[in-house]
Amino acid sequence: MNPVRSITLAILVSLPLFGSAQDATTLHPVPLEQVSINDAFWSPKRTIWQNVTINDCFDKFERDGAFENFDRLIAGQTGGHRGAPWFDGLVLEMIRGANDFLRSNPDAALQARIDGYVTQICKAAKQDPNCFLSSYTQLEVPDQRWGRNGGKLRFQHDVYNAGCLFEAAAHYYWATGNTNLLEVALRLANHMAETFGLPPKVNVIPAHALPEEALVKLSQVLTQHPELSKTLSIDVDANKILDLAKLFVELRGKHDGRESFGQYAQDDVPIRDQKTIEGHAVRATLLYGGLAAIAKEDPQSGYFAVADRMWRNMTGQRMYVTGGVGAIADDEKFGADYELPNDGYLETCGAVGAGFYHLNLHQVSPDAKYIDQFERVLYNAVLSGVSQSGDRYLYESPLTAPASKQRWDWHACPCCPPMFLKLTGALPGYVYCQSDDAAYVNLFIGSEATVRVGEHQLQLRQQTTYPFGGQVRLQVSPVGEVSDPLKLNVRIPEWCQGFKIAINGNAIDQPTLERGYASLLRTWKPGDEVTLDFEMPVQTVSANPQVKADLGRVSFQKGPLVYCFEEIDNTDRLRFSYLSETATAVPSEPPSGIVGIESIRVKAKQRLPVKDDESLYGQDVIGDITEDIELVGIPFFAHSNRGPTGRQTWMPTTILLTEEAKAETIASQGTWTASHCWTGDTIAAVNDQVMAEASDDDSIPRFTWWDHRGTSEWLQVELAKPSELRSVEVYWWDERRVNRHCRVPATWRVLHQVDGTWKPIAGQSEGPVELDQFNKISFPPTTVQKLRLEVQLQPNWSAGILEIQLH
Repeated sequence: MNPVRSITLAILVSLPLFGSAQDATTLHPVPLEQVSINDAFWSPKRTIWQNVTINDCFDKFERDGAFENFDRLIAGQTGGHRGAPWFDGLVLEMIRGANDFLRSNPDAALQARIDGYVTQICKAAKQDPNCFLSSYTQLEVPDQRWGRNGGKLRFQHDVYNAGCLFEAAAHYYWATGNTNLLEVALRLANHMAETFGLPPKVNVIPAHALPEEALVKLSQVLTQHPELSKTLSIDVDANKILDLAKLFVELRGKHDGRESFGQYAQDDVPIRDQKTIEGHAVRATLLYGGLAAIAKEDPQSGYFAVADRMWRNMTGQRMYVTGGVGAIADDEKFGADYELPNDGYLETCGAVGAGFYHLNLHQVSPDAKYIDQFERVLYNAVLSGVSQSGDRYLYESPLTAPASKQRWDWHACPCCPPMFLKLTGALPGYVYCQSDDAAYVNLFIGSEATVRVGEHQLQLRQQTTYPFGGQVRLQVSPVGEVSDPLKLNVRIPEWCQGFKIAINGNAIDQPTLERGYASLLRTWKPGDEVTLDFEMPVQTVSANPQVKADLGRVSFQKGPLVYCFEEIDNTDRLRFSYLSETATAVPSEPPSGIVGIESIRVKAKQRLPVKDDESLYGQDVIGDITEDIELVGIPFFAHSNRGPTGRQTWMPTTILLTEEAKAETIASQGTWTASHCWTGDTIAAVNDQVMAEASDDDSIPRFTWWDHRGTSEWLQVELAKPSELRSVEVYWWDERRVNRHCRVPATWRVLHQVDGTWKPIAGQSEGPVELDQFNKISFPPTTVQKLRLEVQLQPNWSAGILEIQLH
């Protein structure tokens, strides 16, 4: 058994105020073509994402009409836009992410599909002389381009869509060498650079950050390939493109001639006057990540200091243990310092934005602290965004959720899957990085790579048991004759409390540590081998006392993985369970229905219901209402893969933080089935004894017949034993006040099974359908084993139930 180590979550407790001066060492990612991933953990996932997720997303964007919008532009039509105004940007983000996957693993069929989309998009863009492309604006409000003339840029997303075009063009060029999308992007970028600025120019900023870093990438293409100036038919000026990115930063907080997007879009004050990370979490992380990207190209800009200041506020006071960000559902924004409710919003896009933010800062300042936090968000908040099957998704991934919060097949705003694919497509390029004086090993992923160190190259081959084990083998071989010592920096994760390192079997007792890396300076010989062994016990984690939501609670972490507890593994006992502060957890085999993980088990206590005859006071009242149990936890990234189930991540260490246990009832002991249940809901809601505050209380699990409308449906129960009943009470789910799809039914009645046949219970009263209360059907005492509710839905409406009581 591995002992549990108790740690206090440094990320939420205190982070030293590292100096924010830009580092003299600039890091560079290793090109995707020079890294090959062969890893037991990551390779199967990347195969699913490339073969299933990418095509699934493209199929659904096609189904929703995203590409029809381009056809309407090509045909010179107006009106009829399909989907949200930012759909253009989302499909362009898909093209970026998919091309990164193809750089690592070519696929002719997928490449042909993407090439077809690119041809279509280029043709649509060229309908405008400046290659302006934002199909909603062009089809629906053509006189309100860039949000002018009464338009709403926050809704139209014109600049955001342009940024996605720039990003896709750069990645498509890097993947294929094809310049058709690049030429379109550069024509639009040149137009924007000539048009935007303080009055008398047009004062426009992105209402949704992303174009800032996208423009950096566009300028990098021109810098890396000066020959493009001779092959493209347009002006090619990398500095002009980079200056446009800086303009979008400098115009923040300067509202002459335009509306202010306020704190929501980091536009309330000038960029250098911003002190804490505020507003929409995705916009914020992409903006400050963009600042870091600009700072890498222009160290004199001063942007690194701003980006690093915001990063320290985010990771020190406003980030979750999973690395997720964005606590508040209203405006999908950051909360105040230490405002981290466990049911916080936590959008997948915010996690991805934070990941890019960490990476960009690391490129400017090679400190392992940035990769530590990238690893945290990658293995937890990001990885949870797509199901194990690769075709179901999460918009939100809170630490605590009821069974009703489940993965979706698709969404009216499917922004998270493209963001997920952008990060995971580029993942091979994050494993290592390179500089003029060192090669860096950032992530522990089985792989092979060729990494540059100054004028020399090293071939690296990594094998590892990560993330469930702490063993790493790294074969290091110079390319060609190398007589100079070369530095190899290997990250020592911030969660690691002990490790061993050796070269060719010879232990290094006191390795040189530089900014979170073990620094190995050596004249490398072919076949040299570095081995690391990280201690990887299960650790208990405590939050800063200022995080009120986690007072009296602990979470569990093993290596980079945060664990959560799902009701499906713990027979609905989570609400009534608590741990001691010295609870020990041990690794275990995965529970049924989920593969490729390692679970944990921890001893706990379960609160039991107080008996009706329990004394009001007594010497051992508390002790008499608990029993010892064992809870099963799974990695957070694996949650919500086995049907509707609630979860918790921070577990209470005192009975006072548990729910009051309720005695089993006739309804709660029964086995319930239904004619139909929506995949995002659960039949278990009808007998979970969780009481609603209103008929549209979406904070608790629910059962619905959605998406059936106007049909005859049923819900039935087989009782644990024959029981004498006198009434059935139903608390209906109804969404009329929030203008959605469910209403109380037209009628309902109660049947029981007699000699294998369903018959109405004689003498029953009519079934009421009132809101915000239990609705009761009474009947003479009747002994029942199998009971059925027969429900007629209203025409054009569905219906649902929050709770049922049998008496």
